[in-house]
Order: sequence, then structure tokens, then C-alpha cells
Amino acid sequence: MKKYCEICGTNEVQWVLAGTYEGDIPYNVCANCLHPLVNLCLTNKQFKALLKNGHTDEEYLLHGDFYDGNGNALQPMG
Repeated sequence: MKKYCEICGTNEVQWVLAGTYEGDIPYNVCANCLHPLVNLCLTNKQFKALLKNGHTDEEYLLHGDFYDGNGNALQPMG
């Protein structure tokens, strides 16, 4: 069974970003979505997709220091 990216939901999973920080659950993403995830520049829609897929804003890559309450990037690196 194919697994699809947790962010876009259209492309197949190409990367599993796991063990990035203590307590984080793995991120199953495609190559297109990996860049905005690790560079803290997810769109509001991408951020909310991760929350719908079981992630929380308590995780490092989605933390409130990097995104506001609406999922807008505060400190994009890329």
C-alpha cells in the first residue's frame, strides 16, 4: 500500500524524518515538502495538514517560536 506525504497528501513518501528531537513523531514527507519543513517555512495550509495528521505545535519543527497560532511562519530560513 502506498503511503502519501503528510503535508501535501498527493506525492508518495520519499523521506522519513525521525528522531529529530526528543518526543517528536516521524514526519513522512515527499521531497517537495521536506525543504519547507526543515527550513521552518511551511505555509499555513501545510502546517495545518501536519496537525491533522497527528503532529502538535509542541514538536520542535512546529513550535510556537517558529509559527504563530494560525500556522504562519515567523522565522523562515528558506
